[in-house]
Amino acid sequence: MKVTIQSDRGSKREKYEFIDSDDDDSVKSVKSEKPPVIHTATLKRYDLNIEFDEKDFYKEHYKIYWDNQLKTWYWKGQISKIPHGLRLKLKKNEESE
Repeated sequence: MKVTIQSDRGSKREKYEFIDSDDDDSVKSVKSEKPPVIHTATLKRYDLNIEFDEKDFYKEHYKIYWDNQLKTWYWKGQISKIPHGLRLKLKKNEESE
């Protein structure tokens, strides 16, 4: 929807036009876009050093998983999509090694 505002400033008459981004047509066009494609080849596994008492928090908030063979927690995804809390945990793990 286009919004027009007219202003009377002294002898000048100014006209401003804006496009309303909350217009129903624009919302429909955004919703109809396809979600981004994630290629499985770009997913990578990141092993984490999680303490036992922290595991429930990380499972709930960051969707980490347990690898029973390696006895470690891990997160699988794209490095650009890694949550900030896990990024900090990975950084601490790298510093301690």
